[in-house]
Amino acid sequence: RGHVQNTMRKRLQKHLSKNQELSSIDKYVEDKVITRGFRNSFSSGNWMGHDLMKNSGIVFDLKRSNPISTLCQLRELRQYVPPTVKVGEDARHPTFSQWGRVCPIDTPDGEACGLVKNMALTGIVSSAGTEAPVIDFLESNGMIPLESVTSDTLGMVMKVFVNGRWLGVVKHTHFEPIIKGLRALRKRPPTAELYQMEVVIIRPKFEIQVSTDSGRVLRPLLVVRHNKMNLNQDSVTQYISEKRGLPHERFTWFLQKHVIELLGVEEEEKALIALHGADLEKANGLQSRKTVEFSHAEIHPSLILGLSASVIPFPHRNQSSRNLFQAHKHSKQAIGVYVTNLACRADTSGQHLFYPQVQLVKTNIVNCLQKDEIFSGQNAIVAIACYTGYNQEDSIIMDQSALDRGMFRTQHYRTFKSEERSDHETFGKPSAADDSGGPRAMRSDQILEDDGLPYIGCNLGMNDVIVGKIVTHSQKNTQSADSARLVDTSTRLKAHEKGRVEQVILVQDEEGKKIAKVKLRETRIPQVGDKFSRMHGQKGIVGMVFTQEDLPFTNEGIVPDIIINPHAFPSRQTLGQMCESALGKAIAKRGEQLFATPFNPASTVESITEALHESGYNGWGMETMYNGYTGKAMVAKIFIGSTFYQRLTHMVEDKIKYRSRGHVHPLTRQPVSDRKRHGGVKFGEMERDCLIAHGAAATLQERTFHLSDYHEIHICRSCKQMAHMGIDRIPTCRFCKEKNKKVVKGKKTDKTETKVEEIVKVEIPYACKLLIQELQSMGISVGLDTEVM
Repeated sequence: RGHVQNTMRKRLQKHLSKNQELSSIDKYVEDKVITRGFRNSFSSGNWMGHDLMKNSGIVFDLKRSNPISTLCQLRELRQYVPPTVKVGEDARHPTFSQWGRVCPIDTPDGEACGLVKNMALTGIVSSAGTEAPVIDFLESNGMIPLESVTSDTLGMVMKVFVNGRWLGVVKHTHFEPIIKGLRALRKRPPTAELYQMEVVIIRPKFEIQVSTDSGRVLRPLLVVRHNKMNLNQDSVTQYISEKRGLPHERFTWFLQKHVIELLGVEEEEKALIALHGADLEKANGLQSRKTVEFSHAEIHPSLILGLSASVIPFPHRNQSSRNLFQAHKHSKQAIGVYVTNLACRADTSGQHLFYPQVQLVKTNIVNCLQKDEIFSGQNAIVAIACYTGYNQEDSIIMDQSALDRGMFRTQHYRTFKSEERSDHETFGKPSAADDSGGPRAMRSDQILEDDGLPYIGCNLGMNDVIVGKIVTHSQKNTQSADSARLVDTSTRLKAHEKGRVEQVILVQDEEGKKIAKVKLRETRIPQVGDKFSRMHGQKGIVGMVFTQEDLPFTNEGIVPDIIINPHAFPSRQTLGQMCESALGKAIAKRGEQLFATPFNPASTVESITEALHESGYNGWGMETMYNGYTGKAMVAKIFIGSTFYQRLTHMVEDKIKYRSRGHVHPLTRQPVSDRKRHGGVKFGEMERDCLIAHGAAATLQERTFHLSDYHEIHICRSCKQMAHMGIDRIPTCRFCKEKNKKVVKGKKTDKTETKVEEIVKVEIPYACKLLIQELQSMGISVGLDTEVM
């Protein structure tokens, strides 16, 4: 604000000093400063406060890797903690008030555990409702205004608060009818927002609190009267006969019929909620010794989970940490169809799966959502066995024939943007520039049109021009006449960037400058090194790809798409995957839907074995399989079934780094780490220890020294300091003024005295030499001892 005021004052004074008429305000205000500040804050997420301290974590980029990732990010709850504050365990643990409102599973592991949460599936954030009907009801039902209350009567009344404001008091004999009236008003309110009204009695403080404001987290519960739910056969028949269409209309209908009620945290503390329908039957039965009056009942216990956790089959049979990995990590990294208007978008980067499928084994919650597009994966035939040794640890073996048929095939998109930044910069072919020529110019003419943009469908690779741009530089020659020089400033693809041109967009901004966007697409087939994951938090890297003839097969001729190692289960304890695989096998055979809903008494191991028996399979999912190489039956029975797999965004194409030569860092003279500049992979301590254990000392020296930052220096043996090379190419010590002397070698039988060099040449890493010089700049002397070998 101060910057704008100062700029505006200076421009007005300059304008008025010239006796000119005042113009519009945009002539005196530099709006770019404000616009630039907002853009930087939104892009970086750092906002400057009044205390000139940067506040981070206010703005986050919306990630669109798949529908679940987008929806979960929109329902995310973040607890802001300053970087200097250390958070204890109490702030991370879930509390009783979060039951049904915050997902107990979907939270990151590590430093942000418990600080970043996600709303439960039925959690609702209240919207602001009008107070007028509530105030009119209170005034017409005996509420004494605050102006009429004296100190003598204050101890004999109940205080009434509406959205935190003290409006009046009511007598102790009148507060119960008022509470019943307010709750009756919530059943049939004049506006839809009052369905979210909350009425709470705080008896120790003699207070009645009514809330209609926004920001409260509510959750729906079934209404119970005399231990019987209002949801009965008559209400269901009436609902079906009326045929409500839109989802919000259906939900409003249940609120109008008082079948469902929205409760807040404070009001829920005074309610007695039945977890199952069996609890109501038990309360009404003769075996109940004392009368229990329930006020509400849970719709289903699994509704305490969030969206990403509610789609996990059999989550109650997995280790909790595995459910966390799937709910917060793998489900949001899975590749699916993240938008339906992909052809009309130009996202910076994006990926989508060619043939997404619906889970064979899914929960009732997924069936109620009726959103099959939220799934990001495919159903694969998975066998659990040790085969050929290529699926050790977390590695998996995949069927090349299935991949050739399109299994887990994805499309990768990337958009490159370029704009004219000045009047001297224009789009065009780089071959028109004065500094162009050679094979690169010929290649650019083949792939670019006259406007400098590539042809649709053109295949581009490394160093190809994706947006041609030329800058005109004015310079003066010897005849003092201006001449223009054209310089190529085109945007080129860097290392590992490739694709086919999908779309080209050319527009103009408000200032008339052109903006170009080029969208590339690249089809990616799974290969060795790509990452996959099951719905139970177990990831796997492709260790080998075999053709269908080399893989084992069953009596029915079924070849598994994926083979995983059985040693992955004892420590991870993901029994839910084995249940999913067995149940998916029965579903695929019978062609009917069976559910894997958590906390469901019907989802038992016995029911799964019975379904397998009815389908003609072994009850435990084991089958005799035959070796693909020999055709002989394998000794052990193999567990095989259908499992839902996800392809994650971690791919070899995005991570592979290799080099034989290339750029080096100008400071350390070591290979650069930037992958786009053909950088190398850092040779760490663990790799060093492996080579030492194998006794490969020469290979270790080659990797870390000769092929890295090899350097030669001269050291004075007298003062043990580095010498410098003079113009005469003779090394000289600056400290003791010694020069390199030639060695006179004498025979053992001669009496000639052999002279030893005072300045010797040694080989050290350049980073070591840089460290010595930096220590010397701090006043720390480092001496180097040498020995003649």
